[in-house]
Amino acid sequence: MRSSFLNKLWKLPEDEAPQSLLDFSGDALLAEILYQRAVSSNEDARYYLSTGSREPLLSSPYEIPELEKAVQRIEEALERQEKIIIYGDYDVDGTTSSALMVYALKELGAKVDFYIPHRIEEGYGLNSKAIVKLKSKEKAKLLITCDCGVTNLAEVELANSIGLDVIVTDHHSLPEELPKAVAVLNPKFLPEKHPLHWLPGVGVAFKLAEALLLKKKYSQEKIDELLDLVCLGMIADLAPLRSENRLLVQKGLKVLQKTQKVGLRALLEESGTRNDEEGVGFSIAPRINAAGRLYDARAAVELFLLENEENLERAKTLASSLSEQNRERQELCELTFQQALKKVRELDLSKLCAIVLEDQRWHHGVVGIVASRLVDKFNRPVFLGVLEGEKIKGSARGVEKLDLFQEMSKFAQLFDKFGGHKAAAGFSLSRENWEIFKKKFEENLQENLQESCKKKDFFTAKLKIDRVLQTSELNLETVVRIEKLAPFGFQFSKPIFCCEENFKILEILSIGKKKKYPKFLLSLGGKIFEGLFWQAEYHEIQEIQRKLNQANQVKLAFNLERNFFRGESKLVLVIKDLIFFEKNTESSKSFLKKLISFCREKWREEQNLNLKELVRQTKTNQAICLEGLRVLQRAGLIKINKTTEEKKQNFR
Repeated sequence: MRSSFLNKLWKLPEDEAPQSLLDFSGDALLAEILYQRAVSSNEDARYYLSTGSREPLLSSPYEIPELEKAVQRIEEALERQEKIIIYGDYDVDGTTSSALMVYALKELGAKVDFYIPHRIEEGYGLNSKAIVKLKSKEKAKLLITCDCGVTNLAEVELANSIGLDVIVTDHHSLPEELPKAVAVLNPKFLPEKHPLHWLPGVGVAFKLAEALLLKKKYSQEKIDELLDLVCLGMIADLAPLRSENRLLVQKGLKVLQKTQKVGLRALLEESGTRNDEEGVGFSIAPRINAAGRLYDARAAVELFLLENEENLERAKTLASSLSEQNRERQELCELTFQQALKKVRELDLSKLCAIVLEDQRWHHGVVGIVASRLVDKFNRPVFLGVLEGEKIKGSARGVEKLDLFQEMSKFAQLFDKFGGHKAAAGFSLSRENWEIFKKKFEENLQENLQESCKKKDFFTAKLKIDRVLQTSELNLETVVRIEKLAPFGFQFSKPIFCCEENFKILEILSIGKKKKYPKFLLSLGGKIFEGLFWQAEYHEIQEIQRKLNQANQVKLAFNLERNFFRGESKLVLVIKDLIFFEKNTESSKSFLKKLISFCREKWREEQNLNLKELVRQTKTNQAICLEGLRVLQRAGLIKINKTTEEKKQNFR
């Protein structure tokens, strides 16, 4: 039977947007996209569509618990001219947070410096050696963490014992016991529906800086000059683009386009990309992350802090170095991915709920990226560990239906250190405990997923279709309408569409520097379209071609985008998945017979047939069922009666 090329279950839209949302948006397409993403009220829609007086106001920084305590302690340090150290994580969220706090505190006249731990030598979060060094050599009196610290109970206790006050700013999941710091600023204290709940580390740092600067009567315009760093950190850290995060990224992208920070300008020029969310996410962020993954992330903070034109040459040198490190990171990622893929293929995945692997050849800086790619491919939680003698350090990535941090917390006693959130985590533990964890974690998942229906649902990746488009809607005008919903990113990705009619693939070409990606020439409704399939690599082109030899048409799931070339816009379909429709084979005949039989049975019983019920009975998916029904309708065997009120497919 026909199946998705990427083995995903397509979920078509079932309900229509309410009239109130249609009226508010003024565009049925945009209203439908928002409604499919659980944006159903005008109040929520304001974060996506509003400008001017209808735009929501930014929340007060003081809505974050304990922020007032942090402000008071920092003001004391400013008054006494105490040495302040900003202690940040080595990823983009941590480095942008650190640079932002240094900017703000220097503006207020503070004696401030920053410290970024080395990923390999020191690991994630606070460490005892660094704390002692910062107190004894740097004479620090106050340490402010950025994007880390919420799980560092022992390290904060050590700092307290030697006279070093600590303010924690973090956004990772809250442990059962919190460090005894002067203040712990974390948006996870707020309910999920609060506009600030989903702030990443750089968002928390911005709110703290905003509160400090507002007390000194700085204008909001001056404060907003920090938003270029905020949008960089938010997009790179895959912060959900919902609620206040959206507003901060929207404002930040505008600041980034005209930034006065010489270091950022050099980085933008080096990356050669547009200053939009895609340019930041796919070109700028990887360059910054490469420093922390392979070398020393302090170079990234230094680059961010270069302001004056006299530092332009230094900025260009640093930006070029980050690009070179990123190329090295890409090669290492691909090598590690192939090594991990070979190990996965030696496993019997039919008996496993999770993929847990280790290797002494792997590098700490790339195992997280590789784990994400394996999750995309196999839709299972993935743990990749790096062997270092009798210790293992690594990264984990989860799937939609699993809270990774919560599951790992069940085995907290096995870890030397771990932290993260629902979708990603880092860890370190002994080799002995690693073997115990592998067994117990798998057993725990197996126990929770005993029912076969749950297992199948757990391992099946979903692809949600935002709207079924008419052929006439495949144009640049539709793209312009969609772009009104930008920025797109994590938890608000570009809308995915399909068409009622199937496409014909006329030709497949290979593109890219290594000719590894397929480019399709497509035909639909007498028009020719160009399709790019970034998720399929060169070794899969032959598989696509083989399936095409057995099929005469395909149904596509795609984004609608426009490419700019020599000053002109061109419509492109960015393919997310495809379903092959076979020629007149026995399997397709059997499916249609089953469909006819089922429809007739319902007709005899004078019952309406719900599409969900049809999917269950035929054991296929919505896209296949709808296509089969249209085949029967064109043959005159059934009649489809669509009713808006009931949202059902009725047959007679």
